[in-house]
Amino acid sequence: MNDVRFYILLSIFLLIVLFCVQIYLQEQNSKLLLINLPLKTMDKALEEEVRELQWVFNQVVKGNARLKSDDAFFISRAILKYCKDYNVHPSLVLSIIQQESGFNIEAVSPKGALGLMQLMPGTAYALSQQMGFEVNDLYDIDTNIRLGVYYLKCLAEIYPGDEHAVLTAYNRGPTGLERFVQRHGSTKSSYSREILGTLEQHSQ
Repeated sequence: MNDVRFYILLSIFLLIVLFCVQIYLQEQNSKLLLINLPLKTMDKALEEEVRELQWVFNQVVKGNARLKSDDAFFISRAILKYCKDYNVHPSLVLSIIQQESGFNIEAVSPKGALGLMQLMPGTAYALSQQMGFEVNDLYDIDTNIRLGVYYLKCLAEIYPGDEHAVLTAYNRGPTGLERFVQRHGSTKSSYSREILGTLEQHSQ
């Protein structure tokens, strides 16, 4: 999606939210749900994009009701954009972000992993060199999600057909995965089981 299409989509989304839609606000456990968008006047492709964006937006807000609406939108937009670019399912990314940071943009782990997808600075630097761009701020929503989703794509290519290996390596690193397999004889970790176990709640 180029920049022009992004701003068109953003404008339509915000106009729908602010002026043209029925908004049903349901507060339950401090969660804000945005539903029932009338999209009949849109072309089919744009309608589908807005529906996907609406669904991801709802999942993000449910994940962290304290997020500002503009941050939730940009998280949603980045997830959809890079999942399409790198052929990763949005539900998987939503589950990982929920587990890693709880949709806290400024999350920092005890080991120094940063941002929504909890990337180690060294890993982020190596990925950015492969991708051909410079990382200035790992807390930046677009940068963090772009790198995290690309990392998942790379791991899926290294461990084709083994979701547990991909997720365990994401959590521990490839070297950590090797040590884990040596000790346990399996790629299935508590982390990978938990992520895959929560996919259902993040499914459309």
